[in-house]
Amino acid sequence: MVLFAAFPIFFIYSNNFFMISVDELVLPLILSILFSVIAWFVLKFLLKNSRKSAIIVSIFLILFFTYGHLHIAANGVIFGDFDTSKHYIFVIPFVTIFVLSTIFTIRTKRILDNVTAIGNGVAITLIIVSAVNIGIFGLENISSDSNFNVSDIESELNPNSPDIYYIILDGYANSKTLHKEYEFDNSDFVQNLKQNDFVLPTETYGNYPLTFMSLASSLNMKYINEESGFDSKDSAQLNGQKLIQNNDVMKKMKSKGYTVISFDSGSWYTNSINQADWHVCGTNYLNSEFIGMVVRTTMLNPIHVKLLESDVREGILCIFDELPKLTDRTEKPIFVFAHVIIPHPPYIFDEEGNLPKIDSLSLTEGWGDRTGYLGQLQFANLKIKEVVHEILSKDKSSIIIIQSDHGPRAIDWENPDKNMINMVFGIFNAYHFPNGGNEQIYDKISPINSFRILFNYYFDENYEILEDESFFSSPEFPNKFDPVSKFLEN
Repeated sequence: MVLFAAFPIFFIYSNNFFMISVDELVLPLILSILFSVIAWFVLKFLLKNSRKSAIIVSIFLILFFTYGHLHIAANGVIFGDFDTSKHYIFVIPFVTIFVLSTIFTIRTKRILDNVTAIGNGVAITLIIVSAVNIGIFGLENISSDSNFNVSDIESELNPNSPDIYYIILDGYANSKTLHKEYEFDNSDFVQNLKQNDFVLPTETYGNYPLTFMSLASSLNMKYINEESGFDSKDSAQLNGQKLIQNNDVMKKMKSKGYTVISFDSGSWYTNSINQADWHVCGTNYLNSEFIGMVVRTTMLNPIHVKLLESDVREGILCIFDELPKLTDRTEKPIFVFAHVIIPHPPYIFDEEGNLPKIDSLSLTEGWGDRTGYLGQLQFANLKIKEVVHEILSKDKSSIIIIQSDHGPRAIDWENPDKNMINMVFGIFNAYHFPNGGNEQIYDKISPINSFRILFNYYFDENYEILEDESFFSSPEFPNKFDPVSKFLEN
């Protein structure tokens, strides 16, 4: 019984462990096992039979953890007027199976030792298979420690060093895309930033269309095309996450005497970054992609949005609330990295920050919801205006980069046309480089050169400014990097 409570969670982890911290397993495992044990004690008290109680609980667990997987697999499949995405199509047979199997188990006079032994054997086998999968994949992707270890560089603390903020608004489109695809004029937000001495390059595009690639590139100031370990979807995500977690920009900032602060975004790529000295907004345990995935694959699927929406909202609001306060908590200069999962779906904010009606908390669905996207984008504008005002009212010498990792991804990954490529690479990019730094920003700058320019101008480094290029790569074929700069509109 306990094995059936643990296996589904362990199975999901085994298929995504390269992106999930092992501590995210703790809460769902405790809740699942605790529920199973309590249910078993209650049934044992009622039935006076421990074995039958264990079998009934095990049947419930199998159905409970199978429901969401089947619903997700069938979602969108329509036979005539028969829409398999409707929950009643699954709820009725699942409840019927549970009721009938429970009645049979209670009434049968048979000794059920074999059923228990077989069930335990199956569960143990499945857990072993998952463990082997983790072990094999882990061995295949062990990389040299020298690439990712924290370097022990002597600090060069300068009390006059400016605070630096690197804010990623996930999936935020550039003005051209918003005007062309969404019929939305974003000039009010743009003008507000310009009035606060930001410069917004007009011909800027992203380097990659996937978050783990774009952030791995910008935070390490290099193209990842030649990096090893990008030959499959799983290994690419694993190595992209390693590059983000142990990135060169944060190492460099620490060598300059900075306190490095990272926000736990709820995304497995940017939660609990290794190089950060502080992790902020990481106490909301339900604001986690893994928790959302587990809940969505259970019989809680029909109500999973209602269960988790408030926690996801609180995590994002925490980031906006804490961003301007960090400088008051230390006398050392700070480098702040904030990855905010908006306007990326799920759409849990309207333009005023209220909760709109939402159908899904999936991070892979919803790009086609133009109303939801624009509402969330306008709310991001509102909060960024507040954050910028508060930061600069305390210290106008603060360096701020506001950037998106990619544009909207309403895209056919197998056959993207020119319009789709312009949309996914059309990023938002704004710089507050005070004391003459804005003059270093040129119109075609891409994220790969953001910190090269920053370090050169403010810290007298001598980084080469790389050619700004864009490479298309799909989630299924991450090692296939197609140059697409010639398709991007100027």
